[in-house]
Amino acid sequence: MRRALIILGHGSRNALATQQFQELISQLRLHSQVPVYEAFMELSEPNLDTAFAAAVAAGADELVVQPCFLFAGNHIESDIPTRLVDLATKYPHVSVRYGRPLGPDARLIDILLERAQEATWLS
Repeated sequence: MRRALIILGHGSRNALATQQFQELISQLRLHSQVPVYEAFMELSEPNLDTAFAAAVAAGADELVVQPCFLFAGNHIESDIPTRLVDLATKYPHVSVRYGRPLGPDARLIDILLERAQEATWLS
C-alpha cells in the first residue's frame, strides 16, 4: 500500500492563519516518511475533496486524514466523518483512516506555559 497523510485544518479568511498552517505543513513534510497534503474544512483552499483526489492521483491507496483541530466539536464528530464516508464511497479502492483531534494532551502544557510567559500587555 502507498500511504499518504492529509492534515486537515479548519480554514480561515485571515491570510496569516492560512500562512501559519502552511508553515506547519512544510515543517511536517521534512519529518514525514509519507507524502503530506494540506486541506481545509472551509474558508480556505484546498478543501478535503481536492487534497484527497490529489493524493489518489499521485498513487496513494491508503490515506490517513489527521485533523489539526484542538478539541472535538461538530466538524470532528460529524462533518468530517460524513465527508470521509462520501469520499470512501467515491474511491472504494482507497483505505481511509481518521485521526483524533489534538485534545487535552500533556505535551501541549509546555507550549501553553511558554506562550503565557511570552504574553504582552494590551494596555
